Amino acid sequence: MSQYFQWKHRMRPHKILLNEYPADPSTSPWDFAMGPSGVRKVVEFMNEWAQGFVEVGEGLTVRYEDMRADTAAELSRLADFLDLAPPASRIAEVVEYASVENMRQREREAQSESDRLRPGDPGNPDSFKTRRAKVGGYHDYFDADEIAAIDALISRTLNPVFRY
Repeated sequence: MSQYFQWKHRMRPHKILLNEYPADPSTSPWDFAMGPSGVRKVVEFMNEWAQGFVEVGEGLTVRYEDMRADTAAELSRLADFLDLAPPASRIAEVVEYASVENMRQREREAQSESDRLRPGDPGNPDSFKTRRAKVGGYHDYFDADEIAAIDALISRTLNPVFRY
């Protein structure tokens, strides 16, 4: 859904063309998700990363779901992996600064010089870069059969390295 809203409200026309996103702005979330720019494209990208894991050897997977569940713990785990040793107070400061609420507020106030970090339309919450930050939020946009089809597609095609 994040990619859908990025395309719908934020993407520049040349990027739509370059990345082969739908030209029709009335494309539904379902048609977007199941089309060439949706789930299949994301799975393909992630599967390319999974192939690279073998070549890299040592790595750390950081999942969005885990970051949302306990940002400080995941950030500490990442810092440990990188052989950094920030004090817990610094981790807490970073977590607060980069919280969804603070990012959304900075975007609302357009504190960035780049229009890429400002909402496409300040009156439309779906046009914000920092939108909902809801794990599994895609469930809110599809019915039960559509969710089952999306989940089945992911289950069939996503490299198991990303499952937990």
